[in-house]
Amino acid sequence: IRERATDGVTAAEAQADWAGVVKRERRLEFTQEGIRWHDMVRNGQIEEYKAMLQKYYATDYAQTAIANISSKYYRYAIPQDQINIKDGLYVQNPEYK
Repeated sequence: IRERATDGVTAAEAQADWAGVVKRERRLEFTQEGIRWHDMVRNGQIEEYKAMLQKYYATDYAQTAIANISSKYYRYAIPQDQINIKDGLYVQNPEYK
């Protein structure tokens, strides 16, 4: 992973922008594992992702994707069986009521 993450990047460049190197690696690795969306949500990168789509992709597909990404999807609904454990213990996330 380290070799692939720094491919084409000198050691000095990697050290200077290590966060960028790690971010790139996460993008490559997590996309293939199907967990990239969850990683972007966890790290607060959704608005950055939408801006990238807006900037680089002028297709109808990209515009539809941008329109469909709402803050509702940044949090998950609490499963109903968990809410039913004890009345008032959990409150459903407002976006899912």
